[in-house]
Formats: sequence, structure tokens, C-alpha cells
Amino acid sequence: GNYRLALLLDNESQPVNDLKSENYAGAVIGYRDISVKAGETLKVENFGARVFMSVSGKLYVDDEQQIPVANHKLMLYKGAELIAETQSDENGKYIFKKLNPGKYHIELSKFNNAIFVNPEDKNFKTNCVGKLFENTAKSIDLNITMPNSLENIDFIGLIPAKVGDIAWIDLNQNGLQDIDEPVLSNVKIELEQDGKTVYSTTSNGNGFYIFDDIYPGKYRLKVKVRTGLGITMVNTDVPEINSVLSNLEGDIAYSEVFEIKSGEKKYNMDLGFIALDGFQLGDDINDPIT
Repeated sequence: GNYRLALLLDNESQPVNDLKSENYAGAVIGYRDISVKAGETLKVENFGARVFMSVSGKLYVDDEQQIPVANHKLMLYKGAELIAETQSDENGKYIFKKLNPGKYHIELSKFNNAIFVNPEDKNFKTNCVGKLFENTAKSIDLNITMPNSLENIDFIGLIPAKVGDIAWIDLNQNGLQDIDEPVLSNVKIELEQDGKTVYSTTSNGNGFYIFDDIYPGKYRLKVKVRTGLGITMVNTDVPEINSVLSNLEGDIAYSEVFEIKSGEKKYNMDLGFIALDGFQLGDDINDPIT
């Protein structure tokens, strides 16, 4: 008799070889018509479907909560060839569909007012940024094998942080910045991370210093101390105006290690100095340190 072999297909597959397809009872089937004679054993070969894979994930900014990045363009490449483009939806989600096996990567521009999570930052396990450029990012290599799709290929942004305050001479040596105490300019200040200087600046004519666009993480301040000066006491009674310098090694002063989060503005990092016994404060106290 005559028969029809049918295979139910989903949206991510298509029939292979000589299979035909059609809609049947609201679904898509792949089929082949066959004829079998009485007593005949018919061997059916190459009857199946090709399964397509997908790559999906989410774009968001981590700022105490996950803020979705909507309507952001992503480009999928296979080698140097642009394969497809898509945009994130209102929830920051995206998907590339109907992909064959192979090695791919995604490229996208940076989010507004945000920086991408560093590829070496292990605090974000689903972050898939593999390489950073000035205004764009490239994903890690995406190796797709049948029949496995890739999920949670996320791109995460952080809001740059800020650190700063005033360098001053603590005349009464109480560890607090009083209104009539002089500021100290041309102080060389560095931000260290794991013993390495990653940012540096100098206090201005008003004694003010600031580090802009800091990658969130753990740091400590490192300060060059002028000849004839030391650091004031640590007084935690009024954190808004106390000095954060707690350790002096030769002519280098350090703060304790502190953590700064995405988008945080830490403007309470005062640097307090005192005149050592016998040292007279002169007009040259604010000259650049050579």
C-alpha cells in the first residue's frame, strides 16, 4: 500500500534530504510518501530534520539592581562575516535564531553612561564580554554544536564610580577638618588595587582631588607626604570630615582598603596632614613635590 512517513517539526528545525513539509492540523510536518509491496521489507534512510540553534541573553546595567538595556543593537559574526543583527527588547533580552553549528561572536557598542564589566572580573558569572575596545565590546567565542543552543550570553554594564575630597593641614591635630584650617594643593594621590597603581591625580589649588570614572571594586589610597609633614590621627566621630589616612611608611601614607560600588560617589575621603615638631609651615608648602 501507499503510506506517508511524517515527522513533527518545530520552529527551529527543517526537513533534510528529499523530505517535503506542509502544515498539518496547526503544526508543521516533514514527510515522505512511500509504497510497500506485500511481503516487502522497506528500509527508510535519511529521514530526519536539521535542528537550528540559537544564542540568547540579556543586556543590563548592574546598579544595585539589574536595569535592562532596551533597544540596543547586537551584531552576530561568524569569523569576519556579519551573519545577523538584532535588538534587545524592553526587558533587555535578545536572541539570534536559526543558527547552524560553528564558531561565532557578538559585537555591540557600549551602553549610555556605563562601562562594560571587565572580562577579568569574576563577580559576574554570566558576563560574556571577551574583549573591550574604546567604544565597543566583543563577546567570548561562542561555539555552537548541534543540538545545543547557548543561553545566558549576557552583557553587563556598570556605572563608573567617583572618589575624592580635600587634602588639608590639621592644625589642632584632632583628626577632623575644621573650617579655619588650610588646604594642601599639589598632593600626589594614587588609587591602588592589589598593590598596583591604577589611577592617579593631584589635589588642586583648593586642596580638592577627585577620581572620575572609577571601575567599581576594592582600592586603597596612596599619598606622597611632603617633607616636614606627617599624617593626622584617625577620628571616626564625624566620618564626613575625618582623615582616611591610617598608615605611614616613610614618606608614603595609605588608607585602609575600601570598596566602591557601581555608581557610588564617595566624597568623604579627606586627607589630613600635620606639621612635625620643629617644622614651620611656609608659603612653599603648596609647591609641587619634586
